[in-house]
Amino acid sequence: MEEKKLNLLRRIEHGVFATDNGRFDAFTRVEREKLVQFWATLEGASINWPAHLAEQDRECLVMRYLRSNDLNVKKAIASLKRASQLREDYHIDDLNIAQIGEAVRKLGYLPLGLTKMGSPAFTVSIVDVDLGRLEVLSSVLAWVYLCEYIDRTYPRNMAPLTCLVDCKGKPLGPLLRPLLRHPSTLLLLKTRTLKLTRELYPRRLNMTIVYMQPHGLLKPMAKLAPMLFSKMLKYHSVVSDSFDAFDLLFEDENAIPVRYGGKREWDVNRFIDERRQAEAPEHDDTPLEDFHRVEPTVLHRYPKAGRDQFEQAAADMLGSPEHEAAVSPTA
Repeated sequence: MEEKKLNLLRRIEHGVFATDNGRFDAFTRVEREKLVQFWATLEGASINWPAHLAEQDRECLVMRYLRSNDLNVKKAIASLKRASQLREDYHIDDLNIAQIGEAVRKLGYLPLGLTKMGSPAFTVSIVDVDLGRLEVLSSVLAWVYLCEYIDRTYPRNMAPLTCLVDCKGKPLGPLLRPLLRHPSTLLLLKTRTLKLTRELYPRRLNMTIVYMQPHGLLKPMAKLAPMLFSKMLKYHSVVSDSFDAFDLLFEDENAIPVRYGGKREWDVNRFIDERRQAEAPEHDDTPLEDFHRVEPTVLHRYPKAGRDQFEQAAADMLGSPEHEAAVSPTA
């Protein structure tokens, strides 16, 4: 392997393996002891486990809560109970592939599968990102949809995420102008997203972000970002002047989008169809309900404009003739 590619691979591995020293799917002796203690302490307590999660896979979710709380059993149980309530408030178990597909459209990202290191990966191109339409509630939900899709697809996977960002082809000005115009929106978005996803999907956000072909000020910004957000988010930044990360992280060219030399089509409708076949083949010809309920006690935490838009969309959906025929299988 070329020295340049080898160096890039080492930097990505360093970021990914910084979490749990790369021991994502193996329990140490101490962790197994804590797991036994967790079940003994939890006995008799009421927990709303994710509906999609098989009983034999619960230990992996529990271990993520234990690790995120430094193996403190009481804190892990408290976190799990908070997440249990959040799942009810946000009706997470009612989500289906139609809503997850809409999140892919909204944020412009594409799930790729597991990397060679066992990390769930997705990619996004800044050309497809429209920050001018940034809205807190829908953006937070879109991020939740992505994490929920990953948890349902890989229930025993305990690795953090890997995000491959294509920085080519968009000037910095149009990218930053909406953020400079509405800085409070970005701050609120980060706070709400991080708080919610840290509770629901522990350890996922200890992710590695690979910035590919960043230009101008994007390069120093990408390098400085982990330090700027260190109190809110632990993630590792890798800057590359090529798209070699795809070939380094995936053996199967069907996981790599066509635009980067692979065979995967960047087609959201195709992605939805593939997931429907895998998750709900019995509903292949039935429209999936794309209305996502959220409890009013949760909605009031978000800006009024986003709430009104969300509630109007819900009213339109509930009032449509197609709504009676819609079904909502869990993804």
